[in-house]
Amino acid sequence: VLVFVFGTLLNTVLVVVFCRRRGFRSHLSNRFLINLVAANLLMSFVLVPMIFIGQMPIVGLNASILCPAVQATLKLTTSASILAQLLIGIDQYLAVINPLHYHRHINESRCVVMCALVWLISAALAVFCSLDQSPSYQYIADLVYLSLAFVLPILVILLIYFQIFIAARSNSIKTRRNSSCSMTQQDKENSNNNESQPMYSQYLHVNSTSNSNNLSRSP
Repeated sequence: VLVFVFGTLLNTVLVVVFCRRRGFRSHLSNRFLINLVAANLLMSFVLVPMIFIGQMPIVGLNASILCPAVQATLKLTTSASILAQLLIGIDQYLAVINPLHYHRHINESRCVVMCALVWLISAALAVFCSLDQSPSYQYIADLVYLSLAFVLPILVILLIYFQIFIAARSNSIKTRRNSSCSMTQQDKENSNNNESQPMYSQYLHVNSTSNSNNLSRSP
């Protein structure tokens, strides 16, 4: 219950901030986040009450209608949540791997289309899994649902974040290497300056000595 309450409050706060602050809405990455928040809120406000209603001994409640509805809503919300996380991973991948061309790949219209595709695919999977309640059909539907809504998206998410880790690690190595090279070059320049300083002072001393001797000899 505590997890449900805190999760619902946090997601609601994010929606309020997104709606009230224009700067938060201007970033396209935040729209993918709000898409995930919408899936979580749908799960909180629709799925959880349906499960509680199903557990109550209500007179006249048709279980043959409620159970498929709960299963369809469960598949809709869970698949939408996983696919929304996949969109967030793709957005972060493009922002890290190719930041200069990020807006070429992600713009406002494509963001809307991608978020809409998440809900269309999730709704299609939910309807597909609820067409028939026979055991043979449910076995095939569950395999399709697990493959498209869990296995493939999670594998892609893992691959995306592995690529992001490799890119961040290589950039860190290059930065440390460049900084060490610049420090080494600066140390060499400082050492050369320190070596040339005594020679220059000795040259000045010799010149001053010779000048003083010339002055003493002159009548």
